[in-house]
Amino acid sequence: MKSLIRSKKLKIVASLCLALMATGALGACQHRHNPEKFAERMTSKITSKLDLNDSQKAKLDEVKVAFLKSRSENKPDREKARAEIKSLITAEKLDTKRIKSLIEERRSGMEKNMDSVLAKVAEFHATLTAEQKQKAVEMMDKFSRKMNHD
Repeated sequence: MKSLIRSKKLKIVASLCLALMATGALGACQHRHNPEKFAERMTSKITSKLDLNDSQKAKLDEVKVAFLKSRSENKPDREKARAEIKSLITAEKLDTKRIKSLIEERRSGMEKNMDSVLAKVAEFHATLTAEQKQKAVEMMDKFSRKMNHD
């Protein structure tokens, strides 16, 4: 039972970190297309809201570095897919099979780097207190309400 609870907590904190980092990737255009600045802003927000100590800050920074590295490694694939999607959209008939294939390729690329990022998230999670984990859940709830997710 304890391992199930630990697993749920890990998933919650991992989801929070990844959601915030992913939001940074998607919302980077609001920061002059600079995902590094957005990731820095998000880690600062997490640091502040969870009142992280120096050791925890270092672990969170490792999560940020792993995420940005993964994002950087996948950039050529994203750009190639974006160009292909543009050509598919301008075609006479939409090739839905190719679009599905591109989506699957993107998913595969994300999964390729998921283990290294999640390993860093797990290390960060292991440093959090029960109170910090609860605060992380509250942050997720607030974010979900803000984005109108039910």
